[in-house]
Amino acid sequence: MKHAQPFSLPLIAAAVGLAAALASPLALAQVYRCESDTGVPVYQGTPSGKNCRALDMAPLTTIPAPRLPAGAGKP
Repeated sequence: MKHAQPFSLPLIAAAVGLAAALASPLALAQVYRCESDTGVPVYQGTPSGKNCRALDMAPLTTIPAPRLPAGAGKP
């Protein structure tokens, strides 16, 4: 019986890098504020509706979680 070869670290790193590169354009998507037919504000990804304008939004920032004190994660 043959065992399957485990994935190598460079292959996994390349896959993660490729996934991050493909996901990055999604983070740069434009958001538009439009009005519905009744005048209610609608936020969407395409400028379809009345009085649409692109919103100037600050980029998202991630903050890492604080480190646990030594030995705090052990039972």
